[in-house]
Amino acid sequence: MLVRAVRAAALLLFVLVLGSVTLPAQTVEDIFNDNVIQEIYLTVRPSDWQGLRDNYELDIYYPAVFTWKYNGKQIGPDSEIGIKSRGTGSRSGIKPSLKLDMNRFDDTQEFLGRKSFVLRNNSQDATSGLHERLTMLLAARMGLPVVREAPARLYINGQFFGMYSLVESLDNQFIKHNLNDSTGYLYKYAWVDPPFWFTYLGSSAGLYSGDNFRFQPENDLAKGNPSGAVFEAMFRTINQASDADFVNAVSQYVDLNAFMTQIAIENFTADNDGMIGDWGCNNFYTYRFGGKTLHRFLLWDKSETFQTTDFDIGRHIAMNKLSQRAWAVPELQKIYLDTLARAAALAGGPGGWADTEAAYEYNQIRAGVLADPNYLCKGPGGMPARCTAQQYEDGNKITRQFTAGRSANVKAQLANPPQTPPAGSGAYKAYELRAVNAASFVPNDIAPGSLISIFGSGLAGSTAQASSFPLPTQLANVNVKINGVDAPLLYVSPNQVNLQVPFEIAPGNVIITATLNGVTSLTPPISTTVSAASPGIFAIVHADGSAITPDNPAKANEVVLVYANGLGAVNGTAVTGQPASGAASTKSAATVMVGGFAGQVQYAGLAPGFAGLYQVNVRLPSQVFASDRTMVLLTIAGLSIPANISTR
Repeated sequence: MLVRAVRAAALLLFVLVLGSVTLPAQTVEDIFNDNVIQEIYLTVRPSDWQGLRDNYELDIYYPAVFTWKYNGKQIGPDSEIGIKSRGTGSRSGIKPSLKLDMNRFDDTQEFLGRKSFVLRNNSQDATSGLHERLTMLLAARMGLPVVREAPARLYINGQFFGMYSLVESLDNQFIKHNLNDSTGYLYKYAWVDPPFWFTYLGSSAGLYSGDNFRFQPENDLAKGNPSGAVFEAMFRTINQASDADFVNAVSQYVDLNAFMTQIAIENFTADNDGMIGDWGCNNFYTYRFGGKTLHRFLLWDKSETFQTTDFDIGRHIAMNKLSQRAWAVPELQKIYLDTLARAAALAGGPGGWADTEAAYEYNQIRAGVLADPNYLCKGPGGMPARCTAQQYEDGNKITRQFTAGRSANVKAQLANPPQTPPAGSGAYKAYELRAVNAASFVPNDIAPGSLISIFGSGLAGSTAQASSFPLPTQLANVNVKINGVDAPLLYVSPNQVNLQVPFEIAPGNVIITATLNGVTSLTPPISTTVSAASPGIFAIVHADGSAITPDNPAKANEVVLVYANGLGAVNGTAVTGQPASGAASTKSAATVMVGGFAGQVQYAGLAPGFAGLYQVNVRLPSQVFASDRTMVLLTIAGLSIPANISTR
């Protein structure tokens, strides 16, 4: 996905060189290939189509012939499928969201191994699905199981009807593929007024699950056993377990680590309609594993993300009973905050992954959106309404402001993190101090000689920056030691200190201490691990030092400079706190892949004239193709770190 232009061009080159070839049979990966705009055709009786649009609030199935255009041909299942209107607030008679049920009229029928697909109308997102798609891609990069989706053009009876997102159904096949289980119970959360904050509703099982209740059965096993008693026990335990027994008791029902990761991603993406949204919990599925009471929550419908760049990273943690109590557990709080830091590092800032992904998707679907005769977005009262081309352009500007600025805002908030009250107490829990890789911003990711940042409060009485070499070990009366060794300081402020890990520090467990005016300022000291190498990328530039941008892209066979962090031990002289005076290559060999092809590494080592900074000179491969999002993958000591650049 990160090397779209390369993949497409490579296939074209393959065909040109070898002439006529027989392409492999299509698979489900092909229909969810978001490198291309998929084309979906529905042939349906005009009266049925009008009936579906007139009755868009009802779940009435209508017969239709389904085909998908692949490699110039339209293919589909042998028999008619069922189509119906779907969604909650996104339902529309102008441009219905659709469920495509492959086996509605034939129990044995599947297509590409799937029983159903979803066509999302994106009626609540002026950018026509960019928010949903970007959020799911980020969550996938963070390790969460998410549905696949691709942009699609829908044709009704041969006529272009509109731009949609073709989305994988969250069903048994998704569960088996992603959670490796097929014996459990799948439920979709249905929002019910009043808002639900994971509170205990009472001892009646019927208050929790059933066709007309919050947790609605989605697969046959759940429909045969709505399991209201299990939900009742789960929410009773969440609310009533003692503080001392909270983790052990609740872990029988909820994967707490995954829950904290999921809500952190939702708050990073400024989701106001998720599990801890503005209207209570919403837009998720839950799966109970077979033979267990353990549930796994699953993301769904992220059209309400990217609300504002300064969205509070602690928003509504104290409102939801599960997140409120989990926050009071230091290990779970750490997972939440570390997830935010990782998300910020992966998303990046201007020209980073999220920013280039947003630009790519905007340009990919723009022509289709502007030609969409039924283009919708959120109108008065939050209901779907016809949208204009200007609203698409304005929505894109807001999206790009978010992708360019959100990571920096989150990092700033992490320097002074949320003081959320834990359950049962008006007291606030202090933020856990931490050390992060200064390039990747990943916590506990440090190496000898690397540059790191530590965060806390009261670290310095003022702001100061080193102005000469050797770097001082005391700056504005601040001193930091790692295993008792003075660390050179680059920058100090009350909430952040940037420093170099001494080359003398051996890999292993270390303790970081700090003093201000001779008085301990890190309480407690930071305990972390130093690795032989912990790579991060600060920037990739042209050989003359100029920025690589879409207007000034890198070209095939050009030598570019990768400024990096944490590449480990070097040959030659490396003096802590002093600038490198000459070539000092890394002892471990570095490799660089560009758009899936190997670049030629000419030098990897310390950057002359800098302290703690590494430099990799790499000649780009000749196979580089035009893209504003070509992935560069730097690997050293078996560890890899990605970045994106514009190439032509």
